Parts: sequence; structure tokens; C-alpha cells
Amino acid sequence: MSLGVSYWLIGFLGNIVVFSAAGAAGVMLSDYSPAKGLVIQLSLWTLAGIMFLWQIVGIWRSASSHTEKGGRVFWAAAAKFMVVIAILQTFVIYKNNAIPQINEAMKIALGDKEIGQASFRILNKGTELELIGGIAFGTSERLREFLDAAPEVKAIHLNSHGGRIAEAKRLRDLIRERNLSTVTTSKCLSACTIAFMGGYRRYLHPRSGKLGFHAGDSPGVDSREMHATNSELAAEFVSLGVDKAFARKAFNIDHSKMWYPTHEELQKANVVTSLSSGQFALSGFGRTPDHEKVMAWLNKTPVYVALQKIDKHQYDAISDVFTEGILKGLPEKEINGPIRNKFGNILKSRAPFASDEAILNLTRVMIEELKLLHRIDPRICHNFLFPSKGNFVNVSDYFPAELAKRDLAASEEVLISSLTPSSGKVPPKELEDQLGIIIEKLVERYGEKFAVYLSEFGAEKNARVTCPVAVALYGSILKQPKQLSADLLRMMYADEGN
Repeated sequence: MSLGVSYWLIGFLGNIVVFSAAGAAGVMLSDYSPAKGLVIQLSLWTLAGIMFLWQIVGIWRSASSHTEKGGRVFWAAAAKFMVVIAILQTFVIYKNNAIPQINEAMKIALGDKEIGQASFRILNKGTELELIGGIAFGTSERLREFLDAAPEVKAIHLNSHGGRIAEAKRLRDLIRERNLSTVTTSKCLSACTIAFMGGYRRYLHPRSGKLGFHAGDSPGVDSREMHATNSELAAEFVSLGVDKAFARKAFNIDHSKMWYPTHEELQKANVVTSLSSGQFALSGFGRTPDHEKVMAWLNKTPVYVALQKIDKHQYDAISDVFTEGILKGLPEKEINGPIRNKFGNILKSRAPFASDEAILNLTRVMIEELKLLHRIDPRICHNFLFPSKGNFVNVSDYFPAELAKRDLAASEEVLISSLTPSSGKVPPKELEDQLGIIIEKLVERYGEKFAVYLSEFGAEKNARVTCPVAVALYGSILKQPKQLSADLLRMMYADEGN
């Protein structure tokens, strides 16, 4: 053929055909499946390679015969120069795009071992389901099978390091289709956050839950195409009610890094609708929760680290209760109920050795809690002070997050400060005299019944006045000079501990 026909018709228009085929393949890959993806990738790049070889050989031959047919040497040389440029460009394309894309399609078809297959675990009497591990292709279909077999599931726990973007979108859509809530107790990273957004309501554990964001990436896909993909992901987040600035930032973080927004940032941006308050099972302990994993989780909280140093026997007893509850998939508040009783007794026994500020702060928080619970129900408040089997008060049902946080901080302060024991400075006889004076003033103020209620403190028959009596007594003690207040409280906690 003539050089003009070879260069412009076979070369130029031929490339348009190749690009059109690539576009059609892209449409087919929008509904990606491992086998289909590998076949399309291999077919596309093989056909493109054959087409390219046919083009450059033909153009080179046409250029060589161009001068023999009376053509100008310049155009023949220019055509051959462009063929050399095209060979170099194609080498770069196959090195940077074709080979990585084919390798990635091969990995996916062979089971995506680097990402790993997700496993599922039923929790909380069949009302919750945990997804653990990678989000590889096929995860959404397996989830659908689990949900069909467990129709009572209302929430799905996502504790995953991420995986394939396309499959995470399918998970998101399935979760929305089934009107489920999403929960993360551990970490939901990368593509997992896409699935997380499928939740009708989206919960994060206030202590251990984390969401991690960065831009998506795929081997062999150029930066412009990935930028378009990430912009599309950000737009989808915005369409689900997420703040636009947050969404843009989340998908502009370099793929090699991870952004962990604070809980406040996540709630403000409407990524997380609420922090959990003990209503969900504890999850995020891997495929096979065991005692060691539970201990590692407990030891992330200073209060348990201190308890382990103070009383190894009690620490082991509490960790056993946690382990059993997690293995059974119980809600966190059901696990914490019996533990609070154990923990309350430990605090009372350690309070006499705590620092002045720690024991005063613990009492301030306790008074605030008693006032709140008494307003809700006097009997609940009584059970809070005097728990017994069957009447544990799940404080997460009643305490706002800020108060629960202060309660934990006050408990930590008592245990940690008790590791270097403090002792009272006011003589015992003076403490007894001062306590007597305080009680006399309270009797004058509230009448003789106050003395009766105090002598029968904790009795079930007086449950309606248990907390007002405690608030009045401890509140009066806190009004004394600091050292006297601390030592009076030490004496009282020591009596309770005995």
C-alpha cells in the first residue's frame, strides 16, 4: 500500500479502533468478575499488540518503497522515525500499564491471596453479623448468602483492612438494600469505608473504633484515570450526606498513607451517625477470638493495666468474663454489667490508698451520676449503688458519653494513683468527730428519718431514698476543707471495703 494509506488509514484510524475497543472493554469491566476480567485484559492487550505489530511493519515497508515509487525521501524518513517513537512509547505502555494490569487480573483470578478472603461470624443471638478480613471479589455474594440464611440480622460489623473498590461498592449497595446498620469496633480501612457508608445508621466504638481513608489505587492504571475514580468515590460519599470538604480530603490522601479522622470529625462530616453505647456485640478480635486477644484489647485502657498490677486475680477474673462474653457474641453492655460490680468493689478497696485529688474527683463524678439516675428512677439508682445478681445497671443506657468518659477517667486516676499509696493526715479520732458533726447537721436539716435511713443504708425497703441520702452525705463531706474531705472519704471507703 502507499505510505499515505499505511500511515493514515491503517496507523491513525487503526489506533482509533483500538481505543474504541479499549473503551468497550472498560464498560464490560464495570461489572467486574475475576474470570471475565482476566479474559478481557489478556484479549485486549494481546489484540492491541498484534494490531501494533501489523501497523508498524506495514508502515515501515511502505516507507521503504515510497522513494522507489517516486515519493519524497523526507516523508519516508519521517514515517520511519515515527515508527521508532511508537515502538518506544508502546514498550513504556506495556511495561507500566499492560503487564501490571494483567498481573493484577491474574492475582484476582487466583483468589486474591494478598487481600485475603473475608470470613463471617454471627453475633448477638443472630441479630448481628461480623465481616472480618479482606474485601475480595465474591465477598458480596457470600454476604448475601449469610443474610438470606439469617434474616434477623439488623447490623453488620465491618472490621476489615480493605480490598477491591468495585466489590466494596457492591457490599455498600447490598447493605443499603437490606436496610442494615454498620458498626466498627476495631478498624475499617481503605475500601472498607465505602462499604461502611451503606449503613442506614453508622456506628463507631467510642474507644477502639477507627476509620482509615486514602485514595484508591490500581496497578497499571494511570494517574488521570485514578483521579477520576477517586473523584467519583468522593461524589458518591457526598450523595450519601457526607460533607464535601471531608470527602475530597479522604480521597486525596496518598495511597501509601492513611488518614484516621477523629470521632468528632467523623460525626461532624456525617460519616458516623453515632458512637455505640454498648448495644452491639464486641467484635474485631479476628476469626477466632481468644483470651490473649481480649487481654490485648483490655490493656489498651490504662485502668486495666493498673488493675493487672494491683490485683492479678481480679484482672484475670474480669478478662475471663470478657472472653466468654465475646465468644458468645453478647452485647457489650451485657458483658459490662457483671464486671461493673466486680470493678466497683475493687475501686472501693483501692480508694483509701488513692491520691487526695483522685478520691475527691471520683466522689464528684459519683454524686453527679447518682443525681442523674435518681431523676430517671430511684430504684435504678439504688441498684447502681447496690448491685446484685439480676439487677445490674447498664450505665451506657443512662449516662451521656461525656459523663461515662469522666467516670472511666476518675476510676483510672484512683487505681493508678493507688500504685503509690497515699495515707490520711487527719487523726482518726478527729475524722470520727467531724463525721459525727456532719451527720448531726444533716439530721437537723432533714429530720430524724435521715438518721434512720443512714443506719439502714442499702436496705431494699428504703430504695427510693438511697441516692438522696448518699448525695447529701457525700456532698456535705466535699464541702469540708480539701484534706479533711479526702481523709473522711478514705475512712468511709475503707469501711465500705470491709
